[in-house]
Amino acid sequence: MDLLDSLESFLSTFQRDLSSVSGQISDLQSRSRDMEGRLKSRRVRLSPPLSPELSSRPRSSGRRLQKIEKPLASLISGLTLPPTLVTTILDTDVSELWIPTVADFERRLEALKVRGRVRAARDLGEVAEGLRIVVWPSSPAGR
Repeated sequence: MDLLDSLESFLSTFQRDLSSVSGQISDLQSRSRDMEGRLKSRRVRLSPPLSPELSSRPRSSGRRLQKIEKPLASLISGLTLPPTLVTTILDTDVSELWIPTVADFERRLEALKVRGRVRAARDLGEVAEGLRIVVWPSSPAGR
């Protein structure tokens, strides 16, 4: 009878745990649906109107959005290290391919230095420093 009691206890515990996990999954699904709804409403608010009849927003709002997107895209582009650049530096032997890659990397390092007050530039600076050591191992502070 001890074996049956142990099995019953185990199954009872398992059922409680399973019920708890089921409740947590339901909660996560509910939160996910809520987040998805909020994301959709933000997209609707930020997207330009489909036609003047469908929106009361002035026609110039699309142009204002473009005025923000262009500089922001430029800033983000300047504060990134493309995966191809990083892969070339870390995973390939030094070759002719390195010449434009290192030139691009140097340009991006300078952009990070210039934008030192931007938090993303400071955060990326640590990664860039590691790559700089790979490119110029004997130079203590880069070129």
